[in-house]
Amino acid sequence: MERADRAFFRDGPWLNHYDATFAALYFTAWNAWQRLGVAPPAWRIAFAAADGRRVSAAGNLLLGMSAHVNRDLPFALYAIGLVTPNGASRKPDHDRVDQILNMVLEPLLDELAARYDPSVRVAPGGASLLDVLEFQLLPAWREEAWRNAEQLASAPNAAARAAVAADIETSAALKAEALLTSTAYAPPVTTAASRDAYCRANLA
Repeated sequence: MERADRAFFRDGPWLNHYDATFAALYFTAWNAWQRLGVAPPAWRIAFAAADGRRVSAAGNLLLGMSAHVNRDLPFALYAIGLVTPNGASRKPDHDRVDQILNMVLEPLLDELAARYDPSVRVAPGGASLLDVLEFQLLPAWREEAWRNAEQLASAPNAAARAAVAADIETSAALKAEALLTSTAYAPPVTTAASRDAYCRANLA
């Protein structure tokens, strides 16, 4: 979303703020990893898996999406506010983002498959990654992110809010560990070799 469509969203400026705040959390994690080798736990798992070429293309995508949604999104939502000045919930606009995601997921997978690895369309277990993301993971993750943001917002004091934040970090890291396990290569049976060959042939 470069600019939120006011005909689609109730509050376009809030969605633009949402977009910028959410993106900034990713860039903060990425820059910290690149410069210092540190990052929030879910991001550390995702970045280390990518650097170590430990997981499939689908695994890299899932780990990045999971860290961004399960870890970053609750903090972004809490930071930008969950209600309008008159007290109305902003969740309808949050939920409308799901429709945009459903529109862009297939082109995203098509581009990743064409540029990097055709197997990216296959989720762990052999299911369609598009179906898994569109109908299972992303809606559930985004709903949980909103609920976690609500917990941050309703915490009665700083100590309680810190406890909620710690729970968000732990939950996101556990999801990352599960994805790491389910998408990891198992040499010599599965390796990054075919993916590397495909990248060399298509990115030259």
